[in-house]
Amino acid sequence: GGTSYVWDNSLGAGQTHPVSPIVTTTYNVVGTDTNGCTNSDNIMITVLPGTVASAGSDITICDGDVVTLNGNTPLIAGETGLWTTTGFGAIATPSNPITTVSGLTLGSYYFTWTISFLMCLLLMEMDKMITLLLMVLTLHL
Repeated sequence: GGTSYVWDNSLGAGQTHPVSPIVTTTYNVVGTDTNGCTNSDNIMITVLPGTVASAGSDITICDGDVVTLNGNTPLIAGETGLWTTTGFGAIATPSNPITTVSGLTLGSYYFTWTISFLMCLLLMEMDKMITLLLMVLTLHL
C-alpha cells in the first residue's frame, strides 16, 4: 500500500477526503509507497437526479372548510417527503404527500413540502400559501 496520496479536484494530499459533489464527478488519486513507486486509481461518484418537490397551487378556503395539502409523491427509492409549517395548524400526516390540516384560524399560513434523499440531501422546497377567509352572509328581509 501507499504511504502518501495526492488527489485531484483540489482535494490535495491525504488518504481520505469527504466529498459532496452536486454533479457526477470522477476523483483521481496517485499513491506513492516507501520505495518511491507510484500507482494511480480513480473513483466516480454518480449523482442521480431526484424528484423535484411540488406543493401544488395556493388555495383560499372559508372558515370551517377542510384543508387538504396536495404534494407530489417521491419517485426514487430512498426519497422521503415531509410537510412543515412555521405557523399554526396541525398537519395530520406530515410524511404523506396528501394530508389534511386542522386548527387554522383567520389568516395566511405557509406550508412547505420537502423531498429529501436518505435524510441528507435537500432536493427542493416549494411553499403553498393558504388563506382562511371568514365568510359572512347577510340576510335582508
